[in-house]
Amino acid sequence: MKKKVVLPFLLSAAIIGSAGCSMMPAQESQQPSQPPSIVEESSTMQALYVTPDTCTIQVGERRSFTVQSDKGTENTIDFLWTCDDNSIADVDFSGNVIGKSEGNCVITIASKNQAGLMTKVSVKVKAAEESSQQASKTESSTAPAPEPSSQVSVQTKRKNLYSYSNYEDAGEAYRLVGNYLSASDIEGLTEHDAQLLINTIYAKHGYQFSDNEVRRFFESQYWYNSIYNKTKNMNSISEIINGIDMDRTNLQLLQSIA
Repeated sequence: MKKKVVLPFLLSAAIIGSAGCSMMPAQESQQPSQPPSIVEESSTMQALYVTPDTCTIQVGERRSFTVQSDKGTENTIDFLWTCDDNSIADVDFSGNVIGKSEGNCVITIASKNQAGLMTKVSVKVKAAEESSQQASKTESSTAPAPEPSSQVSVQTKRKNLYSYSNYEDAGEAYRLVGNYLSASDIEGLTEHDAQLLINTIYAKHGYQFSDNEVRRFFESQYWYNSIYNKTKNMNSISEIINGIDMDRTNLQLLQSIA
């Protein structure tokens, strides 16, 4: 019987080869590193909140609101403001509400950029205080004024505070007649300034001017362009003004200067 002989040098080679294999470091597969994912915060609003969500105002009184979303405080001009009964209250493009007659109405605030996102405010308008009613009885109506003009009186000696060539003045005049005028408000006004403010009262109720300079002056303003039912009927605008204590009072005050 033959014995199987293992040659020494073959055994040594096998051992050395095995050792050499074990000493070789294993190469790890290189995977390309992935940048960390960035989660961007969505700019979409989820809900709207209005402060106050209900209010009571008097006829002729003006009230503004604050709009907030889950993103923070919002700009009121980024929303569409509508009233379900304009005989009771009016609301302008930036959310200023003014009472016109006694009653209840609802103001709807809708996003211009996100369809279906809206909220509502309940508004109650009550009669003006007794002092305002007595003033109304004393002068129950204001005579229709001639069509507002841009002409400057030759008797004016003081420098005009407002100019039809400066469109920023249209916004300032709008803010000024949006509240009851005080003695300090009209101090230093020229006849030209008073007439410009009278024009502004008519403009905010949608009067359509024939004078090109005056028309361009107000057409530079978003609040004027947002009025879709403009009219050249002076009497109809005067009736609206007569029904709003603040506008009627301001107009009478300005007409004493113009």
